[in-house]
Amino acid sequence: MSLTDAMTKIAALAKPAEKMNVPLSSEPAADAQVFISYAARDHALADGLDSDLLAHGYSTWWAAHLRPGEAQQKAIIAALEKARAVLVIWTMVSIGSEWVYSEAEYARVRGKLIPLRDTGLDHSAIPPPFNTFFTLDLGDRAGLRTALSRLGVRPGVPA
Repeated sequence: MSLTDAMTKIAALAKPAEKMNVPLSSEPAADAQVFISYAARDHALADGLDSDLLAHGYSTWWAAHLRPGEAQQKAIIAALEKARAVLVIWTMVSIGSEWVYSEAEYARVRGKLIPLRDTGLDHSAIPPPFNTFFTLDLGDRAGLRTALSRLGVRPGVPA
């Protein structure tokens, strides 16, 4: 094998995943209606919300769907783009998270933000401009389903 052939093979192996038709995000992002934004330390809250949504027939995507070695930023952006609603869980931890703030801003600009507030978090602690939005209590699941319906998100209907 010539040096040129070897370099060509190495270059082919080094191509970005999107040029090799390798999916950049987990399968659930392909049809997830609802994106759940949360701080990593609030995993249990996101898990409980996810379980409730799945039990009511909604499809979801959240960071638990990331696979080891997956391009995290690309997977998150793809899931945000495909979701019809973005649920942002505001907690004492998430109010300081740049990831959560960024995801909330992405959703706000695109008109698919549904902010949720953990019990005990004062509304004034939510960072601007999100403190100007009506924010549901995290436990208000009936209110959440109403908000999802207003965005056209219905159980069992793909994104």
